[in-house]
Amino acid sequence: GYDKTKVPFEFKGSLGEPWHAPPHWLLDLPYEGKKTFTVVRDPYSRMISHFYCNFKGYKGIHECEAVEDCERTEEEMNDGAIMNAWLQELLNTNKTHLAHFLPQHHYVFDKDGSRVIDHVLKQENLETEFASLMDEYDLNITLPKTKFNSRSGSSSLSVKDLNKDTIVLINDVYSDDFARFNFTLKSKDFARFNFTMEKNTSI
Repeated sequence: GYDKTKVPFEFKGSLGEPWHAPPHWLLDLPYEGKKTFTVVRDPYSRMISHFYCNFKGYKGIHECEAVEDCERTEEEMNDGAIMNAWLQELLNTNKTHLAHFLPQHHYVFDKDGSRVIDHVLKQENLETEFASLMDEYDLNITLPKTKFNSRSGSSSLSVKDLNKDTIVLINDVYSDDFARFNFTLKSKDFARFNFTMEKNTSI
C-alpha cells in the first residue's frame, strides 16, 4: 500500500497500479539502504512511446480492454491527427495522475523537493550511461541486446508529428521534468516549422 504522508495531495486516491508508482511512496520501502538508479526520458518522445504502448497506449477507434484484442490498423497507428487527439485527451484529463503517466520528477524527488534516487540516467544515452554506472560500482552487468515491448517496425510517428496544442500541453504537464532533468523545451512554433519544412521539401 501507499504511505499517505509521502504521496502529494493531488495524487491521493488516483494512482492505480503500485508497481508503477515511485517506490518512496510505498509503505514498505523496497530499496531502503540500497544504492538506487532510475531512467528518465525526454517528455516528447515519452508521449510518442505512450501512444504506441502495448499496455496503456492507443487502442483503436473502438476501445477495448486489452490492446492485443484491439483492432489498431497500421493506418491509424501512423496518423498524426489521431495521435495528437489521443494525447490531448490524455493530457487534459486526470489520466496523468495514474502511475503509468506520472511526471518523472516524482520518482527522483519527494514532495518536499529532496532527492531520493542516487543516480539518474537518460534514455537517450542509456547504453553509455548504464555502462559507466556499472563501472563505477565494479559490476559486470550489461544491457540486453534484444528489445522488449518495442514499437513495430511499421510505426513511423515521431516528435516532429506533435502539433502545437499537444506541445503546449506536454510543456505544461511535464514542466518540472524539463526543468529538473535539463530537457529542451520546444515552443509551439516547433510544429509549424516542421510542417513548413516538410511542405517545402515535398515541392
